[in-house]
Amino acid sequence: MTEAEIAELEKAVGARLPQDYVWLLQTYGEFIFRNSVGFAPLTSEPEYKHPEELGIPNGHMFRGSGIATVYGKNTHKGVITILEKLKMYQSRMPEQFLPFADDGMGNQLCLALAPENYQKVYWWDHELEWDEEDYEDETGSPMPDAAKFQNVYLVANSLTELFERLVVWAAATS
Repeated sequence: MTEAEIAELEKAVGARLPQDYVWLLQTYGEFIFRNSVGFAPLTSEPEYKHPEELGIPNGHMFRGSGIATVYGKNTHKGVITILEKLKMYQSRMPEQFLPFADDGMGNQLCLALAPENYQKVYWWDHELEWDEEDYEDETGSPMPDAAKFQNVYLVANSLTELFERLVVWAAATS
């Protein structure tokens, strides 16, 4: 991606991108790995757990996942760009989360860009997606921002750390 395209992405997400991610976008853009790769989370429990008295089930234990596609500039016909992915998920994720890759099953790897968790990498579980209206119906109160982390799991403290921790699952076959 060009500097202008990266500036457009930063404007859309409302934050500066970490330098390791800028380098990745400028060097590789969109890509898939030659071999299947996976990762284990730093924590197997979701970042937020509902208080027991609410009676809302909490997320499951997350053991790890793989990476299917890393998003970037649209280089192939029919492939969704990172800006399109951001627009698709922005209202469904915690504030200033940038989905940058998927696991091939709808779950997203996200960069946190808010000051309190800047550049941390999270796995966002689409099966446990929250709904503010449902929360209010069930509890009688508006959903606190912290509860929007009920379906995210800490994977790495930075993109560089994530890539250092990747494990090859199986060699590609021809």
